[in-house]
Amino acid sequence: MLRTFLIEEYRRHIAYVKRLSFYLFPLYVIAFTGLFALLFDDIVAESGYATTMLTLLGGYALYGVGSGAFGFLGQQYMQRNFREFYLISLPALHPIRYRHTFMLVYIRDLVYYSVLMIFPVTAGLALTQPVSGFSWYSIARFTLCSFLAFMYGYSLSFLMSILFFRNRAAFAAVGLAVALYLAGGAVGVLSRALVLPFYALYMTSDFRWFIVSVVFCIVTTLLGYIATPDEFIFRERRAGKLLPRLEFRAFGESRTLVAKEITDMVRGRVFYKVIAAYVVPVFLLGVLSRIIDIAAPEVYGSTLFYAVMLGFFSVVLYSWLTNLDDYSYMNLLPVRMPDLLRIHIITYMLVSTVLTLPLLFLLSAALGEMYLFPVAAWIFTVNSFYLITLIVYLTGNRTYSMLFDPEVIVKFGVATILPEVALLIITMVGYRDPLLFAWSIGIFTSVLLLNAVLYYSGAKKRWLEEEF
Repeated sequence: MLRTFLIEEYRRHIAYVKRLSFYLFPLYVIAFTGLFALLFDDIVAESGYATTMLTLLGGYALYGVGSGAFGFLGQQYMQRNFREFYLISLPALHPIRYRHTFMLVYIRDLVYYSVLMIFPVTAGLALTQPVSGFSWYSIARFTLCSFLAFMYGYSLSFLMSILFFRNRAAFAAVGLAVALYLAGGAVGVLSRALVLPFYALYMTSDFRWFIVSVVFCIVTTLLGYIATPDEFIFRERRAGKLLPRLEFRAFGESRTLVAKEITDMVRGRVFYKVIAAYVVPVFLLGVLSRIIDIAAPEVYGSTLFYAVMLGFFSVVLYSWLTNLDDYSYMNLLPVRMPDLLRIHIITYMLVSTVLTLPLLFLLSAALGEMYLFPVAAWIFTVNSFYLITLIVYLTGNRTYSMLFDPEVIVKFGVATILPEVALLIITMVGYRDPLLFAWSIGIFTSVLLLNAVLYYSGAKKRWLEEEF
């Protein structure tokens, strides 16, 4: 049955993007890894070896957390009125245990994420080995530790997804325990080795940390499997008369569709999913940043730095907006794709602002930088608007192409790497000269806003004839 699930996933990927693009994706990863390997010595000279490896392996753990969010997606596949049929829906129609089906999905995604991302990285390191000078032992060690880091986040996210579905009290209790555990490493109460055993394994080659990492992944996976119900129970949710109360006149002709989108978010409890897909990775980013601060205090992370990173992370919210409903019914309404994209942008900016500005305010207070909060809020808003219009221009209502289409990935990377890196540099060092900082932020955010307007105008033309 696992083979059938793997075939389904392959066909789903091919349906999203061209077959050639699907096969080219690992080659892009290999190419970028090779380039990174050639520049590795320069990166280490700038940031330090320990900090560089901590950032890389921590990134794999964050990647695993995001990948494990399929726990929510699985429920959505079964509850939405899809025009396609997914194998994860089998327990709702046939005498098949939902627990068994969900574990097959767990293994399926583990295989695909490894083939598409982790193994190509190893291939890139291996191909550049004669030039980069990495030993075969170091390449094998990094592959093992990166896989364990991915599994660390992946298995933990799987467990939390299931607990959220089964028992909110257990979800809150385990979530609090995990948060305190990670926070202990962030503030130095617990050692980094204990909090991030895969990192300790790479740095020390101590076999005991391998055992700790493997046991952690096995235990969290088994707990998630045990907590998964045998049968899927459909839950009908009603939003009452919420829609009329959300039709704000400020949105003009878009007010009804904006109200419907927010109503769908309430009815589908999307805000809970957003917490898992956005707030939790952001918390882990804060933990990782704090650990890096302890390891390398010369790397300063201010409220402005977090404003940039939160803007980048918040784009994950857009994928939830485009997966709320089957929009094919809109083909029968006097609405076109640019109208829906405008609604998505408005809703995204509302939700991301409501979720992020309080977090930025707390960060400003915790870091003693309340005077930077207005600037941080402005940077977040402009950066988020720039990124979301870019995504809308590249993908329209098909955000899944961000994951599977190499052409889209490359274009997104080209349009974001330089602006985001430049913005990070300005926020990390530019504030030391207030006048230069003010001019830099003013000019840079103006350029981002101009580009955002151009992307939005281009998106309206590009997706005008697209069907829902």
